[in-house]
Amino acid sequence: MALPPPPSTKPGVVTGEYTPSDDEKLFGLIAWLIPVLGSLVVMVTKKESKFALFHAKQALIIHIGLTVLHFFIWIIGILLFILWLLDLPLLLIHLALALYGAFMAYTGKWLKIPVIADLATKF
Repeated sequence: MALPPPPSTKPGVVTGEYTPSDDEKLFGLIAWLIPVLGSLVVMVTKKESKFALFHAKQALIIHIGLTVLHFFIWIIGILLFILWLLDLPLLLIHLALALYGAFMAYTGKWLKIPVIADLATKF
């Protein structure tokens, strides 16, 4: 008597793992690529999607936090010109985080940024 075939699974997907729909992936992408407004739209329209909400909350925290930091660097940079030079690497980090978050959301992966993910799950 032959053994039954093993259950079929997609490569890279653990059995029982939640796979977000294409719609959820798209809304996760929107949350990352349209700063603040995109996250708020996703949070209002996709309340039932844990995946889209998780990405939207993280994107919102990242975008607001880094925008406030940019603002303070520009204000203090009026007095100390050298601080304006620090803003360019910060701007590149902001762009890289947004693009990486968008890529991870669109590929259906749960991006957990260490401190930000904890904050995102609390609210």
